[in-house]
Order: sequence, then C-alpha cells, then structure tokens
Amino acid sequence: MDKQVCSLIKYIEDLDGKADDKAKLSKLVQNEFALTKDRSVFYNDIFAIRFNSSKSTSFQTQSFRFQIFKNMMICHLSFV
Repeated sequence: MDKQVCSLIKYIEDLDGKADDKAKLSKLVQNEFALTKDRSVFYNDIFAIRFNSSKSTSFQTQSFRFQIFKNMMICHLSFV
C-alpha cells in the first residue's frame, strides 16, 4: 500500500474520539493531506477518499466508513 495511504489510515485511527461528526473529520483530513473537495469526494494526486457516517440510535454511537480509491482499487474502512 502507498506510504501516503498508510499515513492517512494512521491519521484517521489517531483521530478516534476527537472528531465526532463527518464534517469535522473530513475537514481535519482535508487540511492534513491537502485534499481538494469535489462533491462528496476528497482527493490529491495519490488517492481519493469519501466519508460516510451513520448514527445508531440504540447505542448513541457514530460510525464512520471510508472509501479510499487508489489506482482503481477501493479500500473500505469502518470506525465506531
């Protein structure tokens, strides 16, 4: 996996609990990796990422799902 994609995943893992909504999380990632936003996708020359979220009403938890696109490969990550 590309070094910058690994850095992205590590950065998101380190933000666990610090970014409690999709807008805040996407802004932090956008600033950290100098990403351009086009509709719901953020990208640079190395990768593109799309953020999704859902809130479980039964547990009051927010989960985030990420799709990282690189060379036509998609990596799905989920964090709660």
